[in-house]
Amino acid sequence: MNTVRMPPPRTHSGAILAVCLVGASACGPVGGAARFWNGYRSEFIVAQQSDQGPWGGWRWIQWRADSPGTFQESAVRAFAESKGWKCVQRDEYSAKEVGTWVTWKGQPIFPLLEPMDRGPDYYQQPERAPRHISSDSVVLKCDSGWMRSDPVGHDPDLVTAYGFIHLGQDGREMAVYHLWGE
Repeated sequence: MNTVRMPPPRTHSGAILAVCLVGASACGPVGGAARFWNGYRSEFIVAQQSDQGPWGGWRWIQWRADSPGTFQESAVRAFAESKGWKCVQRDEYSAKEVGTWVTWKGQPIFPLLEPMDRGPDYYQQPERAPRHISSDSVVLKCDSGWMRSDPVGHDPDLVTAYGFIHLGQDGREMAVYHLWGE
């Protein structure tokens, strides 16, 4: 009786590795779409918080400086756009208007991540977007190139995940907020 010897099964470790790498890169950069902000004027970062997962995440970073003009709108905008954010809207707010951005418990909040029509009762997790700036301000709304679930349930289910840059008009304070995914 003739026995036919079969070659040992081949593992396709190279193919498996390639599939894993492609899958991991499809999730985007580790740390979310706003991670690059950690590299902007990092010596002035005084606080930050981030919670990033496979299906979504949020981040805020706060900067503060003693010298007026440290954070200039044109330089901040140029940095954001060099990293792929497209600034699509600019709004000015008085200190009086900013002072109304609070939760129902009176905690300062940055409410522009969610639709304003939800009102202050909606914000039960102020750690996701605490407001750091109370002075006259400029807010830049930027298309981050990422998506998020539609917060009010309109079609389509995914909408642009905007990033927000909040600048004190005297250039001493700055904060960035971003929310993406589900």
